[in-house]
Amino acid sequence: MRLPSIERRERLQAEYRDAMYQLALADEVEDEPRKRMARGEVAEAVQALRSIGINPIRAR
Repeated sequence: MRLPSIERRERLQAEYRDAMYQLALADEVEDEPRKRMARGEVAEAVQALRSIGINPIRAR
């Protein structure tokens, strides 16, 4: 398995953190449409990280 570049890994991790932050903000203000969108972004970010061998759910 080829290791991802450090820059790509860091970018994907930053996208995941941003998506989780957006979800937390939407949850705080109870904005359902924004929450649905943020959940989708989190799912995409998780999938991208898993594609390079990182499971952000287990990393905590």
